Amino acid sequence: MSARTAEVAVFAGVRGPARTFSYLVPDGLELLPGHLVRVGLGTRAVPGVVMSLDGTTAARALKPVGASGLVQSS
Repeated sequence: MSARTAEVAVFAGVRGPARTFSYLVPDGLELLPGHLVRVGLGTRAVPGVVMSLDGTTAARALKPVGASGLVQSS
C-alpha cells in the first residue's frame, strides 16, 4: 500500500497566488477533502483545509499532517 498524500491550502498569509502544499497523511488518520487540519509550514504549525487526497508517493520527503490531525470544532 502506498502512502497517501494530501494537498492542503494553508491559512498563513502566504504571499503571491493561492496555492496548496503536499503533506503525508499518517496511517490511521481518516481525512476527506474539506477537513480542517494543522500542518507544518516552515517552523510554524498552521491551520489549513484539505483540498484533495492522492494515493501516490511523492519523489521527495513530505511533512506529515500533524499528529493531532483534525482541528476540533466547538
